[in-house]
Amino acid sequence: MRIHSLSGRIEHRISVNYKVDPRLLHRFLPAPFRPRTIDGSGIAGFCLIRQRHQRIKGLPRQLGLSSDLVIYRIAVEWEAGGRTHSGLYVPRRYSSSRIHALAGGGQIYPGSYRLARVRFRDKGDTFNLHMHSRERSKQRVVLRAQLSRTFPFESVMGDLETALRFARAGQVGYSPRHGRTLFEGLALQQQGWPAEPLRVTYVQSTFFEDPKRFPPGSIFFDHALLVREVQHEWCSLPDLIAPRPIRLHDMGRPGSAW
Repeated sequence: MRIHSLSGRIEHRISVNYKVDPRLLHRFLPAPFRPRTIDGSGIAGFCLIRQRHQRIKGLPRQLGLSSDLVIYRIAVEWEAGGRTHSGLYVPRRYSSSRIHALAGGGQIYPGSYRLARVRFRDKGDTFNLHMHSRERSKQRVVLRAQLSRTFPFESVMGDLETALRFARAGQVGYSPRHGRTLFEGLALQQQGWPAEPLRVTYVQSTFFEDPKRFPPGSIFFDHALLVREVQHEWCSLPDLIAPRPIRLHDMGRPGSAW
C-alpha cells in the first residue's frame, strides 16, 4: 500500500539558504535538473521541519506522527510537458523518527529518510539546531539564530518579498531512487506563509562547508527564514523519469545523485 497524502501541523520550519556558483551546482545535479538562479547565483541549503500529528487525512490527530526533519535541497528547474517547471532537488532527508526511515523509500510513502539525532530548541526569539546523522558519512548541521526585524540587505534576494516568491516556487521536490531511473515527487501544501527573517549568529554544515565539494569562493551563506504554526499536507506526485540509472553511493561526487 502506498500513501498518497499526509496532513498535520508544522510547528517550525527554518530554511537556511546559501548562494552558490551555478556552474558548480550543475555538476552535482542529475538530468533533467539544472540550477534555478537569481541574479546569477544558484540557491541551495537545508531546511528544518518540525511537524506534529502527521497522519492520513481523516484520522484523529492523536494517531499522528511527530518528528523533526532536516532536508538538503537545491533550487532547480526542468523541462516537462512542453514547459519549464521550478522546484527542489532533494538528495537527502534526515528524520528523528524510525517510522519515517522504515516507511519511506517508495514502498509506503515517497522519499528516502535516513535516521539522525535532531535536537531543536525554541526560546521564543532564539533557536538552536543540532543534527547528527547515523550513517557512515556522519553529516552534521548546527544552527544558532534569532528573530530579526529586517531582512539582510546583502542577500541576493534583495528583500523578504522576493525571498518568499522564490520559496513558494520550491514547494515541489524530487528525490532520487538508487539504481532506478526515476525521481519520486512530493508537494508541500501549507496554509499561509507567515515568514519571519532570522539573523544567523552561527551556521555549520559538514556538506556545504566541505571544500572538496565547494571550493572557497564558490558558496556563501545568504539568508534564513522562519515559518511557525501552519497546517500542512504532503502530497505524492507522479514519478519523474530519469534518462539514466541514478547512483547514490558517493554523496557529492560530480555526476552522481549525492
